[in-house]
Order: sequence, then C-alpha cells, then structure tokens
Amino acid sequence: MNAIDCASSLKMFICRNAVMIDDHQLGIIANVLGMFIFLLVIAYHYVTADPKYEGH
Repeated sequence: MNAIDCASSLKMFICRNAVMIDDHQLGIIANVLGMFIFLLVIAYHYVTADPKYEGH
C-alpha cells in the first residue's frame, strides 16, 4: 500500500464517518471558547498587574 492509497483510504474513512454539527452545538462551542478566552485574558491581566511580582 503506497502513500496515495493510504491518503485516499483515510479520506474515505473521514468522509464516511463525518457528522455535521448543528446550530445548537455550534453555539455551545462558541460560547465555551469565548468564556475560556475571556478567563485567559482575566488571568493574564491578574498575573501581569500583580504588584508582588515586579521583579524584585
């Protein structure tokens, strides 16, 4: 089995087993990612603005 056969069989496997997500699932994923990014921004600002760690 050469590389072309492997690539085409993998593509067939993915295409055969692919399931499209609906609008509700997409909304949940977008909200979870948004909350995660928002929490990362808050954590970043907390760490960078903490006066205890000014490099002393």
